Amino acid sequence: MKITLIAVLLLSAFSALAQDVTTIAFNEELHDFGNLPRGANVYHEFEVTNTGTIPLVISNVQTSCGCDVPSWEKNVILPGKKGKIGYRYDSNRIGPINKTMTITGNFEGGQKVVRVKGQIFTDLPLPEVTIWPKNHLKPNDNLVPAEKNMLKDENPK
Repeated sequence: MKITLIAVLLLSAFSALAQDVTTIAFNEELHDFGNLPRGANVYHEFEVTNTGTIPLVISNVQTSCGCDVPSWEKNVILPGKKGKIGYRYDSNRIGPINKTMTITGNFEGGQKVVRVKGQIFTDLPLPEVTIWPKNHLKPNDNLVPAEKNMLKDENPK
């Protein structure tokens, strides 16, 4: 009898918890930063709408790397209202951006993953390139720097 009563109470508690979820919609699930120079301000805000009937509580936002930082509103988002989840990337790292951000809260499924992508390129100057004309000196010829190859004026005035 006691086991049956405990089972019914637990089932009721889980049923009540399952009903305390809302639904959400994002303005986008993938943001493409495109090509950015190193050191650029790489920041984007995802907009989330509470499409359910109870207040939305975002309990955690976690990124896939230590090179990025999330930010979010700690207040509840009322039904029909919008909130923002920010994403900042350390653009001093050269190369592709392909990261995820996992949002946890009291919505259906409990977690939602959004993505960011892009490319950070170097701002270092390109090396100088010399084009050698046909039938001209080639790079492996013995060249003398211009300052040492100056002809001396043999007839000073």
